Amino acid sequence: GAPPPPVSPLDYVLKYSNVSVMQLRIDKENHYSLVILGAAGDLAKKKTFPSIFLLHLGRFLPANTSIIGVDNPNFHSDIKGVDDFWELRLRPYLEKEKATKQDLQEFRSRLSFVPVVMDSKESVEALDLRIRELGHGKAKDNRVFYLALPSFLFHPAVKALRTHCWSSTGFCRVIVEKPFGKNGKEAKELSDSLTEYLQEHETFRIDHYLAKTLVLNLLTLRFANRELGHLFHAHHIANVRITFKEAIGVSGRAGYFDSYGIIRDIM
Repeated sequence: GAPPPPVSPLDYVLKYSNVSVMQLRIDKENHYSLVILGAAGDLAKKKTFPSIFLLHLGRFLPANTSIIGVDNPNFHSDIKGVDDFWELRLRPYLEKEKATKQDLQEFRSRLSFVPVVMDSKESVEALDLRIRELGHGKAKDNRVFYLALPSFLFHPAVKALRTHCWSSTGFCRVIVEKPFGKNGKEAKELSDSLTEYLQEHETFRIDHYLAKTLVLNLLTLRFANRELGHLFHAHHIANVRITFKEAIGVSGRAGYFDSYGIIRDIM
């Protein structure tokens, strides 16, 4: 199901303008599963899957990588399988990227969707079986679980994965998205609860806003600019105003914003 490598490195460079080591290496030992929990939600379709698609376009994903969307069918009754998942959630957003029909078809061939209720042992074990089927014939079954979920679901989700869906032949990693709790106390409690099932090297915390160019440039603007450096001082600044503009509303995200609010979401 993985896309074939380019005929030559030159073909790849002409198409994508960069080269990845993954593109040229044939790995006969490992299989990689990238499992996105909360895959039918707003964050996943707008941020997570377009980012994964760009990794696919750049050939930064190993050729033997399967991408598995997971979500609770009780909350997404319109998603019956991978075809619904592709047409109703992903395709409208992925088509906005600079990609050909062949690119979309190749990414679609990597994709699976498994409806899972995380508090059901049988449901999580069915996900484990699907992952093992995709990695059949490979010696090492490596899994990365991306939790595009509210933070109160992190602990029960990790518990279910560790108990019923953990690889016995390869590595497992868990990625948790911000906001990581509502305050310092809650963030510490949440972090401590994950250590019950995960070691620190198995846990990755991510905030996609920290990678935005403007955010990365703030420190440079403040400390590396000799002229502005003197002006960025309490003596010269009356107030700091942050304006966050989006062309979209809170459709599909109202419950999230009711719980966390825009300040915690952005900062």
